[in-house]
Amino acid sequence: MAQDWYTPQPAPIAAPSLPPIPRDLRPLSLGEILDRTFSVYRSRFWLFAGIAAIYSITALLLQLLNLLVRHHIIAHYGFANGNVSTLLGSSIMMLLLLVPYAVTEAGTVFALSEVYLGNGTSAQAAVKATIGRWYRYIGIAFWVGFAAFWPLALLWIPAFIIILGLRSAGLAWLGGLLVFLGICSLPYSIWSLLRNLLAIQSSVIEGAPVRAAIARSKLLTKGAKGRIFVVLLIVWALTMTAGMLQLPLTLVVLKSPLQEHNLVQSVTLIVNALAQMVVIPIGLIGLSLVYFDQRVRQEGFDLLLMLGPEPPAQPVEPPALSDLFAEPPLDPADTIGNDGRL
Repeated sequence: MAQDWYTPQPAPIAAPSLPPIPRDLRPLSLGEILDRTFSVYRSRFWLFAGIAAIYSITALLLQLLNLLVRHHIIAHYGFANGNVSTLLGSSIMMLLLLVPYAVTEAGTVFALSEVYLGNGTSAQAAVKATIGRWYRYIGIAFWVGFAAFWPLALLWIPAFIIILGLRSAGLAWLGGLLVFLGICSLPYSIWSLLRNLLAIQSSVIEGAPVRAAIARSKLLTKGAKGRIFVVLLIVWALTMTAGMLQLPLTLVVLKSPLQEHNLVQSVTLIVNALAQMVVIPIGLIGLSLVYFDQRVRQEGFDLLLMLGPEPPAQPVEPPALSDLFAEPPLDPADTIGNDGRL
């Protein structure tokens, strides 16, 4: 309500028509980010669980297949060969799960951005919108992992080679030193991981390629690494809680390590898949909310949404070539003499 200078009563004034902001986009505290993480997840549980099921169910099927192959090899070639086949199958399975992991991660981020900004979506629409760039998201995952753990791999791989193969040569102390230095490099690995964890959000929401998404993440995580660490800590605690549910089954397997326990291991894999389907979205939602919060703090993202998209520029017709060389029209005043005659 506004009041003019001619009437004593307030005169109504028309409010400008601005697009509504579905969420209170403003700088958030850590507690507010965590509260919104669980409130958004609870309100759209089946949406996010359905996207996470792409990875968890695919991993479950591959693990059950690996268990079946192990059972067949043990029955025909012995227990030792069965263990070797399990390791080989796990390595192959990691490569096969790269695409489902990338689709799950990108689809969850896309769904969160649509829900958080007031747009409706579905699991199918989120996957369809992101699956075409799965190679980009795999590239980001490799970049983030390599940037964080290359010092550890550089030190620990030679350390285990020395400890396992060259211990008799009196170089066990060198292997132990490399292991200790690798442990000392863990703070750098954690720091590198934290500064790159918003790259997938930058790629999905802004369409940035791999290198640009990594650069954007380093920019957006300035001042937010502590909050990202807390989000990861909560995800780790939930994962450990889910692991406690599998502990009795694991103890049964460890009690008789020379037996197969196919049924117990199958139940363990099913419980693990359900736990992954529930826990994976929480971390991605929390990191995505940190991403939006950093854009609000650094770039005024809330104001950009209120202003809406800029109107498209009107095309301007270029002048014809003949118009460039045409003489300007004569002014009648220039053709009249001082005496008023033409």
